[in-house]
Amino acid sequence: MTRRLPDETTRHLVARIGGNARVRQAESPAAMTAPARAAFLARFERQVDPDGVLPDDVRAAKAKAALSEQMARVSLARVRRAREARQERAEEPPPTSAPVSMGPSGAGSIPASWTEFLASRDLGVADDVAE
Repeated sequence: MTRRLPDETTRHLVARIGGNARVRQAESPAAMTAPARAAFLARFERQVDPDGVLPDDVRAAKAKAALSEQMARVSLARVRRAREARQERAEEPPPTSAPVSMGPSGAGSIPASWTEFLASRDLGVADDVAE
């Protein structure tokens, strides 16, 4: 007997329920994310003092500097990606489209004014617009 997995909508709603229940039960958002933040910072402490020989205050200061360095690297990468994306968009040729027919003034031609456009359509309102 095979177990049938729920569809995407059901999984999404179950996940929302679980997330909201977790937030509701937590003392505060900071308390909820404290273990993750501690593990994240411990990574930088291990990076600057792999043998654990530095005093706690020195290790903490070096870890803070390593964290700042990492965040600056992430920001620099984000700026570079955005710049490259802008350059790629600027280098792309504009999309081509089929010529627009405006009636008697010729296929593909664009009227110089609304008056010319309305006159080309023979709607009888060009005279009202021109006044």
